[in-house]
Amino acid sequence: MEKQEYDLREYVSTYKDLVHPNVVKIVQQGDKAGLRMAMNQVHYNSLRELIGVSNMKAILGDAKEMSKMKTQGEDKKEGSKVQSYKNVLVKPGVQKGWVEKDKQELGEKALGSLGKDIKITTVFGHNLPEKLNTLAIWRFMRKWGRILDCTIPVRKDKLGKKYDFLKLQTIDEVENFIEGINGKSLTGNIIRAQFAKKQIKKALQMERKKGGMEDAGIKGKEEKQEPPPIKTENKANEEKLSIKLETTESVLTSDVAMSLIVKSWKDCSIVEVLNSIELLGYEGVLVRGLSSRKFLVTFPSLEIFLDLDQDLFGLGFLDCYPASIDDMVLPRKLVLECLGLPITMWKFSNFAKIVEELGDITAISRLLNENLQYQTPKLEIETKEMKSINKKVMIESEGRHFMILLKEVENAEIKESILDELREEEFPVGIEEERDLPGIKENEDQESSEESEESSPINNEKSKQYGPYQVVVDEQGQDGFVQGDVNLGEQVDFGMQGQVGSLHGSANSGEQILGDVRQHDRDNLQIVPVESREEEVVKETPEASISKTSSNLIWSVRRWPHLL
Repeated sequence: MEKQEYDLREYVSTYKDLVHPNVVKIVQQGDKAGLRMAMNQVHYNSLRELIGVSNMKAILGDAKEMSKMKTQGEDKKEGSKVQSYKNVLVKPGVQKGWVEKDKQELGEKALGSLGKDIKITTVFGHNLPEKLNTLAIWRFMRKWGRILDCTIPVRKDKLGKKYDFLKLQTIDEVENFIEGINGKSLTGNIIRAQFAKKQIKKALQMERKKGGMEDAGIKGKEEKQEPPPIKTENKANEEKLSIKLETTESVLTSDVAMSLIVKSWKDCSIVEVLNSIELLGYEGVLVRGLSSRKFLVTFPSLEIFLDLDQDLFGLGFLDCYPASIDDMVLPRKLVLECLGLPITMWKFSNFAKIVEELGDITAISRLLNENLQYQTPKLEIETKEMKSINKKVMIESEGRHFMILLKEVENAEIKESILDELREEEFPVGIEEERDLPGIKENEDQESSEESEESSPINNEKSKQYGPYQVVVDEQGQDGFVQGDVNLGEQVDFGMQGQVGSLHGSANSGEQILGDVRQHDRDNLQIVPVESREEEVVKETPEASISKTSSNLIWSVRRWPHLL
């Protein structure tokens, strides 16, 4: 019994090209079930090879095989020309040699001058499920062809999808496999397959190389080729050397070391950026515009720059970081056509993702023309790309892939932009967040100051001439004290139950105020509650006068002029 199993294992190893590699490993381990599976594969694969070779010969124009195909049905019934299971197994080496010889002849005819050296029998399959292992994928793939080997690399393709390489035996099997499996679904993933590009390139290179050698041999018989002339050029001339330049001795060169780069959400002027910086308490700052949204902020001295809180300074901007020589390269403004993008994906966030690697969008053309027809969207961007842009981008939406083209339009200009409209439609909440941006906060401060002047009997300029006082009352509301010196009309911090009495003369820090408001004339002071955030209090009120426990209500104290 053991000798019989040994002979069968030797037989399987002899015909292992007809058995799957995984089954061969099982047979070598001495598994009887694997041995039975291997014998079945030898039987069916040998019959399949016999039929496949006959079909391929008929396709290539062999008249005998064509007639054989016509009468194949009758021959099968008679059993005269089809070898039986016993004959296939009894003749060791004959069947295998005959099949390999026919495959060699067919390979030479089908691939032309490539002959037996190269056979394009490898398939590249992609968009595979990530959770499935190699065995599960192989079981699914073998429904459409006899797969000899399945290799799945660890890394993924450019789109982040899993892919594999499948090894088949004949060209017809490869074509039938690709035609059958394309478009099939595996756990929700649509499988795609094609010829492996590396094998095609290798075949073409072999073809050209062989053809070139044959041509050279023919020419050599006719006339002797002279050797090419030896080049005597210097190596220094062959190498491309970079040109060394020197920086200028201007003020800008020295200012880069103590400067920041700030980016705004929208197009801004230098004045708007400067006003936003002054609101943070920084004076003497120099602002230079590098683009419509990018600015170079230079501080008066290096000490001020080093002591700067960069996180606090960048609260009012989209981005803030130290300047470098790379930031001194100015971007160019151009217009791109977005071709191939479905209309259902025309929105601001999608446009921004598509051109993210190229630059920032500054304008978007109208999506409808005068006749209310859709037109190709044009995007105006600022980029540091020096070459003309003609870039293909692969996008994915709802399981489908689209190839779009970003093409630069020469001498184009967007006269009417809908960038703000698209952004507002998609991010309505973002409009509230833009209040801290340069240019917007300044306008709101002006509007609020105008409203306060209309509602108050006196304006800020009149109220400032009656100070300096700043009153802070404790949570008890009975006694208070003065902290610091400020003008009337500025923000002060009160307790929840605090009251303010009348103020007479000047007061030093820490002095007690006079009595309670119930003991004096209430009309001496006007107390106006103002709702504000704690961040704004920190910016406008000295730190000594801010109480963390009573910062919910901020009051504005003004004195009536006719009572003084």
